[in-house]
Amino acid sequence: MSRMTILILALAVAAPAVAQAQAAPRAVSGRVFDDTTGCPLRGVQIQVTNSNARATTLANGHYHLLNPPAGTFTLTASFRGYLSRQTDTMTVSDSSARVDFSLIRGGDSGRVAYPRHVCELEPQGR
Repeated sequence: MSRMTILILALAVAAPAVAQAQAAPRAVSGRVFDDTTGCPLRGVQIQVTNSNARATTLANGHYHLLNPPAGTFTLTASFRGYLSRQTDTMTVSDSSARVDFSLIRGGDSGRVAYPRHVCELEPQGR
């Protein structure tokens, strides 16, 4: 066999492995909002039920959970002063999924309900 033939065969064998290694990891991302104001919520805990996998939302309400468990699972969003929300059972096989949450205030959260268009992303004076 010529060197060129060996090189072509080696590339043909290695190409699928390289492509699989470069595939994007499984992920779940989304945003969390206050149901009344529509404002994004910072610091919300997004947790995979019965797992240690979790993420926390940023100031814009966005979260990103990399490599959720294989198989089926549910997500729970919880934040002090709000009622927790849980997704239906879901599966993320070899790509990503987007799951947004809208949390409803429950109990005394110590927050004021603003009109939908007023959102304070960075608290002042804290």
